[in-house]
Amino acid sequence: MAVVGGVLVLAMAIACLRHYAQQVANGKLGLGPEGGAETHFDYQELCRQHMASKSSLCRQDCMGGVSSGIAGSAIGTGAGGRRGTDTSRVSSVSSQFSDGPQHSPSSTHSSTPSWSEEPAQSNMDISTGHMILAYMEDHLRNKDRLQKEWEALCSYQAEPSSVAVAQSPSNMDRNRHAESLPYDHSRVKLKAEVNPNKQDYINASIIFDHDPRQPAYIATQGPLPHTVADFWQ
Repeated sequence: MAVVGGVLVLAMAIACLRHYAQQVANGKLGLGPEGGAETHFDYQELCRQHMASKSSLCRQDCMGGVSSGIAGSAIGTGAGGRRGTDTSRVSSVSSQFSDGPQHSPSSTHSSTPSWSEEPAQSNMDISTGHMILAYMEDHLRNKDRLQKEWEALCSYQAEPSSVAVAQSPSNMDRNRHAESLPYDHSRVKLKAEVNPNKQDYINASIIFDHDPRQPAYIATQGPLPHTVADFWQ
């Protein structure tokens, strides 16, 4: 009888310990009697939202999309009143068992910037850098330099079309065709001191290639009988 009584006492002690351990676990998860079936439903819904948000984040990373704060939104969202308190306690405990990083609730309101945050790559060579530096230093020394450049820009003409020199009465007979005349700004100028008529005009124009300081070609008409000597200059 003593053995049977000891076994019964041991069985009751084990049952009490299990019941106490279950109550402690329920208290830690906020699933005690005060929560009831309503808290169980909130915990299950939270787990489903958490797993759905993790799978959605994985799909977005594979597709190269921007990072989303769905997980943080799911954890930070709770019911009002007592349900909100219970859900927040459940979320704080369940986050300890999560193996992935948690997103803060504020991440749902963050936006991806439209500009590049990486430093700009510059391939400027040394000579170009020195040229720009000298240009800026010259403008700092000459205070009215910028105003003069603006005035020159306003009066700039891309292609001046004046042919006044070629149309002058003293030069009209030196043109083979009256409709093909050189512009005043690009015409070839002869040495007037070596010409008998003391004129520097010839129906010819200089053509620039890539260097505006050095002419590359000369376009001209066929010489007339009285302009043959001009071509040898």
